[in-house]
Amino acid sequence: MGFISPQEIWQKNDFKSTLDNVFNELLERKLLSFLDYDDLAKIYNEYHKDEYTDWTFIWRVFCLHKYIDVWGLKVNNSFSDL
Repeated sequence: MGFISPQEIWQKNDFKSTLDNVFNELLERKLLSFLDYDDLAKIYNEYHKDEYTDWTFIWRVFCLHKYIDVWGLKVNNSFSDL
């Protein structure tokens, strides 16, 4: 039997400082040209004010950044190869 984890609560409380650090790094380094970093900063700030409720988007951005960072990937910012 499955269960629902309280991930959103964790993200906004126990895991908040880790998310803050990663998002600050992400917004500073701007590794992915296809992201609108002004919008991302706005969304992240609204998320912590409970004005943006899609915690899964926040988690996906966090995971994408960590994946690139952990594996030391060089990201091709062009979609022309697709």
